[in-house]
Amino acid sequence: MSPYTQSLDNSLFVIPYHAVLKPHSSSTKLRVVFDAFAHTSWNHSLNDKMMVGPTIQQDLITTLFSFRWIKYALTANISKMYRQFRIGEPDTRFLIVLWRSYKDYNMKVFQLNIVNNGLSAVPFFANSISFLITDKYSKLHPSGSEVLRQDLYVDDVHTGVDNIETPALKTDELIQILKWHGFDLAKLNSNHASLNSNDEEIVLKASDKDITKTLDMSWKPQKE
Repeated sequence: MSPYTQSLDNSLFVIPYHAVLKPHSSSTKLRVVFDAFAHTSWNHSLNDKMMVGPTIQQDLITTLFSFRWIKYALTANISKMYRQFRIGEPDTRFLIVLWRSYKDYNMKVFQLNIVNNGLSAVPFFANSISFLITDKYSKLHPSGSEVLRQDLYVDDVHTGVDNIETPALKTDELIQILKWHGFDLAKLNSNHASLNSNDEEIVLKASDKDITKTLDMSWKPQKE
């Protein structure tokens, strides 16, 4: 985000935003949500005018059934995935936000320079990038590339293996591919500890007390 220094006119779009508090979240307790569906005085929103692109990711029900079919499952989230994508300068005028520290302060005008949640084109944009990365590393890291191609739902990873004796290269390769492009995996969960990565910064939760959310469903990785 940077100060907007141009003149204000009707060619701009000001995005309202608000905070969402989730005290029980394991990662982000307070999240800022940008509302690109908010309508202007001429009864149109930014998302109404945005080209969203075709659906190129696997549909949710197929992802859910595929995940439940796996014997040794692994879930993760690509941390702040959208915020790694920069908006082209001509388009930042459609991503204007207003801010002031206190109600008596003068209003300041900023422009968003990166992609944020709330834009209707985000799913297509994110998956297009992941497919480009997949094609780039399909020969060097085939297992990790396969995860990005088949086991990614927006920014959530749902993958695993059926035979735990088979070398589980998926996680290590996926972490390596993502790091090369400035991404990090977060909130890793599995029902088998050996699916953990050798990366010391990654902590895999496999406690029988841990209940996590995946595909909007509660999942307890370990049985009673």
